[in-house]
Amino acid sequence: MNSSRTFTVLRDAAVLEVTGPERTSWLQGMVTTDVLGLVPGECRYGLTLDAKGRILADLTIVHDRDAPRLLLIATASGLDALRVHLLGMLIAEDAEVTPMSLGGPIVSVRGIAVAPGESLVTEVGGVRVMAVANPRSGRGDVDVWAIEPTTEGAFVDALTAAGFALESGDVFDAARIANGVPLLGRDFGPDTLPQEAGLHDALHWGKGCYIGQETVARLGHRGQTSRELRLVTFEGRVAQDCTVVYGEDRAPVGTVRSAAPLGSQTLALVILKRKAFEHRSQLVAVTETGDIPGEVSATLIRGFVERRPWNSPDYKANRPHTALRG
Repeated sequence: MNSSRTFTVLRDAAVLEVTGPERTSWLQGMVTTDVLGLVPGECRYGLTLDAKGRILADLTIVHDRDAPRLLLIATASGLDALRVHLLGMLIAEDAEVTPMSLGGPIVSVRGIAVAPGESLVTEVGGVRVMAVANPRSGRGDVDVWAIEPTTEGAFVDALTAAGFALESGDVFDAARIANGVPLLGRDFGPDTLPQEAGLHDALHWGKGCYIGQETVARLGHRGQTSRELRLVTFEGRVAQDCTVVYGEDRAPVGTVRSAAPLGSQTLALVILKRKAFEHRSQLVAVTETGDIPGEVSATLIRGFVERRPWNSPDYKANRPHTALRG
């Protein structure tokens, strides 16, 4: 098997399409990323927030090359709630938000040449597809779906015939965790602020107002969060939802959100209180079989590097949008 040419069927992915003359200016005020700057064929990662700055959804926004519309790739399980939220923000703007009918399932593919931040229409195994750079596992992944109607079985067969190997969801998830890519609903959600989840590449500091921006800006001026998502390597088996403690007093500092085995170790994404990762002291996961020591990894969440302090005036004034390089 060529490990660089694989695909995974995404069981929780769907697309909304935003149409109408005022679609771009309206959506600009709904999400954390810059929509006005998108040109046909480009895509960007962003978030929708509530008024308190908590995360409602994450999405990849695509400026369609071939039609006057924006595509929002989001979770299928949260699609109805996202649509209701967006429709509730449509007052007098001339825009519409509707579920997009796809030709088949969305699959995450490795081995298709699509540049970061780009989308294109291409052909794979004789099937005409839409391909969108969307590094879900941090390995240069591309979201792909058939443009013409096809069954899941036929699409899988076409990808296999084209030299792509089917990868299980567990293997895909382990790669995601190892590369520090958090998942909505497991690693972050309505209890999380964007900076707490490490989703800095979803924030554009130079754009105008959007829902939840006041909280994001206030946290940016403060310069740090009280807790943040971190990748932790534990020296044994640790399961999701395990409590993580720190120091001689065994103070609780976090809960395991995602976990995947790696040999005798476990890689886990944990939202930790700041003291637990600033001092680099050993963490302990409390399990049914005993304490499992762990250490915070240097892996960056979603591969994003902060080049200047958050509270630097020229940083907030001039910071460009940074796309994740998968």
